[in-house]
Amino acid sequence: MDWQSLLVPHNVLENVVRATATFWLLFVLLRFLPNRKTGGIGQTDLLVLLLLANAVQMAMIHEGTAITDGAIQVVVIMGWSVLVDVIGDRFPWLRGVLRSAPVEVVRDGRVLTRNLRSEFMTEDELDAQLRLQGIDAVDDIARAFVEHDGRISVIRKRDEAPRHRRTTTPKKRSAA
Repeated sequence: MDWQSLLVPHNVLENVVRATATFWLLFVLLRFLPNRKTGGIGQTDLLVLLLLANAVQMAMIHEGTAITDGAIQVVVIMGWSVLVDVIGDRFPWLRGVLRSAPVEVVRDGRVLTRNLRSEFMTEDELDAQLRLQGIDAVDDIARAFVEHDGRISVIRKRDEAPRHRRTTTPKKRSAA
């Protein structure tokens, strides 16, 4: 067994550049896909999953790649993923660039057909998603959105009324 070709990385800088370029190319492409097409997971999560699978596969099948080459790519991909999340959390003005905004698909019991089409979603698919949440009539909905991860969030009409907060603090019970 050739331990050197198995464990010694071939070109660390090249691995970093390749993983970085691939991450950002796919990130930009996925960022502009309709939210619904990511299938219930966030776009960055989907991207990381695909890239990690590829990086690990190349290291496993020995296509001129050392295990450490795959490890370097995995670390770079995970690093970019964490950095994107941190930047999105720390700089709210960048969230719109890094994460797609929710798309409203129902307002006051009326389906917003144009917005639904922009998400490549049919009314039958919307109805199915609403049934999964126990909603059988669009008329019961004040607002519904396709979120950045493809899930549907719903605000029911009866949920719109402001809820009153408890104004007094509960009394502590004594341990007896």
